Amino acid sequence: QDLVTRAKLESGDCFTVLPDGTPTATMPYALRLQVLEADRIGNPGGKPDTAETAAGIRRAAGGGVVTGFHVYSSHPGGLWMPGSGDRWAGEWIEPVGKSGRRRMLHHFKRLRPEQPRGVPYLAPVMGLFKLLGDYSDAEVKAAVISAWLTLVIETPSGTGVPNIFGLQQPTGGAADGGQAPAANVEMGPGYVVGLAKGEKASVVNPGRPNPAFGDFVQAVIDQLGAGTFLGSEMLMKKFNTSYVAARAAFLDAWKHLLDVRTGTANDFCQPAMETWMAEAVIRRRIRAPGFFTDPRLRWAYTRAAWQGDS
Repeated sequence: QDLVTRAKLESGDCFTVLPDGTPTATMPYALRLQVLEADRIGNPGGKPDTAETAAGIRRAAGGGVVTGFHVYSSHPGGLWMPGSGDRWAGEWIEPVGKSGRRRMLHHFKRLRPEQPRGVPYLAPVMGLFKLLGDYSDAEVKAAVISAWLTLVIETPSGTGVPNIFGLQQPTGGAADGGQAPAANVEMGPGYVVGLAKGEKASVVNPGRPNPAFGDFVQAVIDQLGAGTFLGSEMLMKKFNTSYVAARAAFLDAWKHLLDVRTGTANDFCQPAMETWMAEAVIRRRIRAPGFFTDPRLRWAYTRAAWQGDS
């Protein structure tokens, strides 16, 4: 359940194949669950979408019921060596077999009618996370640089080009247009530095740390909290206001978390349990009269209350 929920949030969707395994003494059922990465589902040959197939999902004419999922034999982004076969080789798997047994589940939150695939949870705020990371990195580097004492030596006539990046100093003095290089100035604890006549030392101050850094970061975090439906306090696990405010933030975030938990129960837990229940009845390990003859009885037999993690 945790793997399906995490993969669904990170990639936008994920898939679960329900193959048949070999029953054993400790595993009397044939049902198995195999969770697939979202990238394993794609169009045959990696080709563009068509009127019937989009992102590896095949629908009936007119964009109706899903009739198949194209599953690659291996992850298309994994290690591939020339001569090891077709990177895009795969097979079509029907969501429901001829007997009515589920063969594949698709886990994602539907935001639009006829939406074929899911949208990653962080897609709306990915740009903000990137900008916040870049800004934080730049500020940290600027603060480290500002910790170094940097001096600029001003001279009446200036100095030549420093010998860096392969650029050489012009030789000679003012007679041939060249400028004599300034003497090296070394810094150290308790040093007394003497300068030549007319020279003046100026301290380079980049103005870091930035006093507005914290307020700006908090403003971005507030936007991220709203975009992730959690709020800034729950997002940062930082409750420094009051109990009432922290409780309100938790209750507001819980509405979203309950929706996520309910989605996992509806599109993963419940179908898996119903598939197991049908096999248990077929193998006569559970007695359920009318399970395969009356849809109402089958519905009643397979009801469950999914509590989920606290």
